[in-house]
Amino acid sequence: MNIPQKFSTLLLGTVAAMVLAPQVTLALSPAEINKVAKQITVRVDSQAPGSGVIIKRNGNRYTVLTAAHVVATVDEYVVITNDGQEYPVNVQTITKFPGVDLALLEFTSDRPYTVVKIGDSQQLSEGSESYVAGFPSRTQALTDIIYNFTTGTITANATRPLSDGYALVYTNNTLPGMSGGPVLDKDGKLLGIHGRADTTTTVQNQNINPDIFIKTGFNLGIPIHTFLKMAPANTVTTPIKPITSIPSAPSSASDFYVQALDQYRLGNMAGALRNTTQAISQNSQFAPAYALRGSIRLVKQDQTGALQDFNQAIQLDKNLLQAYIGRALVQSSLGDTRGAIADYSQAIQLQGDHAILYYNRGIVYLNQGQQGAALTDLRTAADLALKDNNQADYQRALEAINIASKNCRQSIHTICDR
Repeated sequence: MNIPQKFSTLLLGTVAAMVLAPQVTLALSPAEINKVAKQITVRVDSQAPGSGVIIKRNGNRYTVLTAAHVVATVDEYVVITNDGQEYPVNVQTITKFPGVDLALLEFTSDRPYTVVKIGDSQQLSEGSESYVAGFPSRTQALTDIIYNFTTGTITANATRPLSDGYALVYTNNTLPGMSGGPVLDKDGKLLGIHGRADTTTTVQNQNINPDIFIKTGFNLGIPIHTFLKMAPANTVTTPIKPITSIPSAPSSASDFYVQALDQYRLGNMAGALRNTTQAISQNSQFAPAYALRGSIRLVKQDQTGALQDFNQAIQLDKNLLQAYIGRALVQSSLGDTRGAIADYSQAIQLQGDHAILYYNRGIVYLNQGQQGAALTDLRTAADLALKDNNQADYQRALEAINIASKNCRQSIHTICDR
């Protein structure tokens, strides 16, 4: 039986005649930002529930910004606020924007709900903190919809968006149901709307493993300035800076990188490779671009090139999760099991709630003959996959557990006599 591996961011006070104590503006802590996010994030309930963010209050009428695909079909939509109150949405109030995955909806309430403050997504730089909030959908393990808050970093902020307006890329771990939720900055201000999770590419590679599943590990959102350029006047309550026009200058490293992500998602590896190389030529310190190019080269069975790119990505960013996962895959395929286990362990230390990390490490342990360690990792992988309602990963982990439990001495890549 073939068991695949998966590959699965002072202000000094003015001094008068006497010396005054300096006034310091400090960024909010993640806990403080979470408190803000909880107040302004809503659940948009329907047959396919999503999330949203309160952007305006006018008397007893509230306006919510969400992703258009959250309200794509004719349905009975209900907004559920942070205090558990449910408010029906008049479908006549839903406004969708042409060519952009954004929508507005309204609900009425006499209760005072917090309105989000608008940030400046045009001045956002790569490496900045990012925070995403929302309500993941129900799973077998999570029978109720529970608010979720994740931390990460901005990877790219393209000036030339993809189709549907996607231009923000960030490392936050997101789940289905969080689409339409807010992407916040270090001050708890709205940078954009989350809408697209990381993608998976299946690679047929008999020399390495029958199926390699490589995830980019990055998510996409629509910058708030895109919405502000299209929104009717007085749509938001909080004051904002004027929106400047996007320059017609040549594409930046972020632009090439975002295009590469989209081509990778669509399976156009040649185009993705060209664009990641262009991104790197414009910014030789762009660690995520090296990691993405390493993934592309691994898909194309260029293990030497992939290993070089993953090494360079890690040298530039010691906390880049996907680079460790990619390098572990290469090392495993080259027979360096010790190196693969070390990289999977580092990835788990960086973000240990991914089923694929435990699954991959469990497979390496099993092929080394370390049955106990393998079973521990594979059972953890099954639990995490079930929690995320990922049936494919769950069944794959159960199948591996079944093989490992029989103490089969053959490689897991071969058929085990059951």
